[in-house]
Amino acid sequence: MAPFFAAEHAKLAENIIVLHFRAGDIFADIPDWIPHPYVMPSASFYTGAVEYARAELGDDEALIVYEDRGNPAIAVVEEYLLQRSVPFAYKVVRCTRTRRRF
Repeated sequence: MAPFFAAEHAKLAENIIVLHFRAGDIFADIPDWIPHPYVMPSASFYTGAVEYARAELGDDEALIVYEDRGNPAIAVVEEYLLQRSVPFAYKVVRCTRTRRRF
């Protein structure tokens, strides 16, 4: 099992929705003429997930996970959570580069 999933990682409370945002190399250094193979969810995907989690699962907090702030949806979702008084925290995760097949 990969070290990231090792038992020493803290468990989250059951009332927390985790929102993972792709960023980093996915948004960096891709020439315009190369078709981009990765489509990122829009901010509405994340806000919809939060609304569902609050209404149907009773989640009342959020954890935002990202490599860097390169994904523009992060700021939109932060503002959304602030406007609705949903407490949130951050977890920055460093990842290796994605292999591109162009």
